Amino acid sequence: MLVIVSFPALAATPLLRPNDRLAARPEPAPALILAQTATHSLALDARSGQIVSQQPGTSAILAADPGGRLARSITDDRVTISRLPSWSTVHVLSIDSEIPPAQAVRRAFPALGDDSPRPYAAEVSPDARYAAVRFVSVAPGPSSRWVL
Repeated sequence: MLVIVSFPALAATPLLRPNDRLAARPEPAPALILAQTATHSLALDARSGQIVSQQPGTSAILAADPGGRLARSITDDRVTISRLPSWSTVHVLSIDSEIPPAQAVRRAFPALGDDSPRPYAAEVSPDARYAAVRFVSVAPGPSSRWVL
Protein backbone atom coordinates (compact mmCIF):
# COMPACT_ATOMS: atom_id res chain seq x y z
CA MET A 1 0.00 0.00 0.00
CA LEU A 2 1.40 3.41 -0.96
CA VAL A 3 0.15 6.60 0.65
CA ILE A 4 0.96 9.92 -1.00
CA VAL A 5 0.56 13.02 1.11
CA SER A 6 0.91 16.47 -0.38
CA PHE A 7 2.25 19.39 1.65
CA PRO A 8 2.01 22.53 -0.51
CA ALA A 9 4.28 24.52 1.81
CA LEU A 10 7.08 21.99 1.42
CA ALA A 11 6.71 21.99 -2.34
CA ALA A 12 7.12 25.77 -2.41
CA THR A 13 10.27 25.69 -0.23
CA PRO A 14 13.50 25.53 -2.25
CA LEU A 15 15.90 22.81 -1.17
CA LEU A 16 19.20 23.96 0.27
CA ARG A 17 22.40 22.60 -1.17
CA PRO A 18 25.19 21.80 1.38
CA ASN A 19 27.13 24.92 0.33
CA ASP A 20 24.03 27.09 0.90
CA ARG A 21 23.89 26.02 4.55
CA LEU A 22 27.55 26.83 5.03
CA ALA A 23 27.16 30.24 3.43
CA ALA A 24 24.07 31.01 5.50
CA ARG A 25 25.90 30.55 8.83
CA PRO A 26 29.47 31.80 8.56
CA GLU A 27 31.66 31.44 11.62
CA PRO A 28 32.08 34.84 13.30
CA ALA A 29 35.64 36.07 13.26
CA PRO A 30 36.97 37.13 16.65
CA ALA A 31 36.93 40.87 17.08
CA LEU A 32 40.22 40.90 18.99
CA ILE A 33 43.32 38.76 19.25
CA LEU A 34 45.90 38.96 22.02
CA ALA A 35 49.64 39.38 21.71
CA GLN A 36 52.46 40.58 23.87
CA THR A 37 55.74 42.33 23.60
CA ALA A 38 58.51 42.23 26.17
CA THR A 39 56.76 44.98 28.15
CA HIS A 40 53.02 45.04 27.22
CA SER A 41 49.97 42.86 26.63
CA LEU A 42 48.14 43.95 23.47
CA ALA A 43 44.62 43.60 22.07
CA LEU A 44 44.74 43.71 18.27
CA ASP A 45 41.94 44.09 15.74
CA ALA A 46 41.77 40.64 14.13
CA ARG A 47 41.01 42.04 10.68
CA SER A 48 43.52 44.87 10.41
CA GLY A 49 46.19 43.95 12.97
CA GLN A 50 45.98 47.45 14.48
CA ILE A 51 46.50 47.82 18.25
CA VAL A 52 43.12 48.43 19.89
CA SER A 53 44.46 48.69 23.44
CA GLN A 54 47.47 47.75 25.48
CA GLN A 55 48.38 47.26 29.08
CA PRO A 56 51.82 47.38 30.71
CA GLY A 57 53.08 44.02 31.91
CA THR A 58 53.27 40.56 30.44
CA SER A 59 52.09 37.13 31.43
CA ALA A 60 53.16 33.54 30.97
CA ILE A 61 49.96 32.72 29.07
CA LEU A 62 47.32 34.86 27.34
CA ALA A 63 43.94 33.52 26.20
CA ALA A 64 40.72 35.17 25.04
CA ASP A 65 37.21 34.03 24.30
CA PRO A 66 36.44 33.80 20.57
CA GLY A 67 34.40 37.02 20.68
CA GLY A 68 37.29 38.97 22.18
CA ARG A 69 35.30 40.18 25.20
CA LEU A 70 37.43 38.73 28.01
CA ALA A 71 41.13 38.02 28.38
CA ARG A 72 42.82 35.59 30.74
CA SER A 73 46.35 36.59 31.61
CA ILE A 74 48.17 34.00 33.64
CA THR A 75 51.39 34.42 35.56
CA ASP A 76 53.08 31.97 37.94
CA ASP A 77 51.10 33.26 40.91
CA ARG A 78 47.67 34.33 39.57
CA VAL A 79 45.02 34.17 36.86
CA THR A 80 43.55 37.56 35.98
CA ILE A 81 40.35 37.88 33.96
CA SER A 82 40.06 41.26 32.26
CA ARG A 83 37.35 42.89 30.16
CA LEU A 84 38.56 43.95 26.72
CA PRO A 85 39.45 46.35 25.23
CA SER A 86 39.84 48.34 28.47
CA TRP A 87 41.77 45.58 30.33
CA SER A 88 39.64 46.34 33.42
CA THR A 89 39.99 43.57 36.00
CA VAL A 90 36.94 41.34 36.43
CA HIS A 91 38.40 38.65 38.69
CA VAL A 92 41.73 37.49 40.11
CA LEU A 93 42.45 33.94 41.24
CA SER A 94 45.64 33.22 43.16
CA ILE A 95 47.66 30.16 42.15
CA ASP A 96 49.18 28.47 45.16
CA SER A 97 49.49 25.01 46.68
CA GLU A 98 45.98 25.31 48.18
CA ILE A 99 43.97 25.46 44.95
CA PRO A 100 41.90 22.28 44.38
CA PRO A 101 43.96 20.98 41.40
CA ALA A 102 47.17 21.30 43.44
CA GLN A 103 45.61 19.48 46.39
CA ALA A 104 44.43 16.62 44.15
CA VAL A 105 47.89 16.27 42.59
CA ARG A 106 49.53 16.37 46.03
CA ARG A 107 47.27 13.52 47.22
CA ALA A 108 48.03 11.43 44.12
CA PHE A 109 51.76 12.27 43.99
CA PRO A 110 53.04 13.01 47.52
CA ALA A 111 56.63 13.29 46.25
CA LEU A 112 55.72 16.60 44.62
CA GLY A 113 55.62 18.26 48.03
CA ASP A 114 53.92 21.60 48.66
CA ASP A 115 55.21 23.50 45.65
CA SER A 116 52.62 25.48 43.74
CA PRO A 117 51.81 24.25 40.24
CA ARG A 118 52.91 26.38 37.30
CA PRO A 119 50.50 27.34 34.50
CA TYR A 120 51.21 25.51 31.26
CA ALA A 121 48.37 26.38 28.84
CA ALA A 122 44.85 27.84 28.78
CA GLU A 123 41.72 27.30 26.71
CA VAL A 124 38.46 29.26 26.66
CA SER A 125 35.07 27.80 25.72
CA PRO A 126 33.40 29.26 22.62
CA ASP A 127 30.63 30.81 24.73
CA ALA A 128 33.21 32.44 27.09
CA ARG A 129 31.50 30.89 30.13
CA TYR A 130 34.36 28.54 31.05
CA ALA A 131 38.12 28.61 30.97
CA ALA A 132 40.53 25.78 31.63
CA VAL A 133 44.10 26.21 32.79
CA ARG A 134 46.58 23.36 32.55
CA PHE A 135 49.17 23.24 35.27
CA VAL A 136 52.45 21.40 35.52
CA SER A 137 54.16 20.23 38.69
CA VAL A 138 57.65 18.79 38.93
CA ALA A 139 58.78 16.35 41.61
CA PRO A 140 61.92 17.50 43.44
CA GLY A 141 65.10 15.45 43.36
CA PRO A 142 66.50 12.97 40.85
CA SER A 143 63.11 11.49 39.88
CA SER A 144 61.85 14.87 38.52
CA ARG A 145 58.48 13.58 37.32
CA TRP A 146 56.29 16.05 35.49
CA VAL A 147 52.57 15.96 36.18
CA LEU A 148 50.10 17.90 34.04
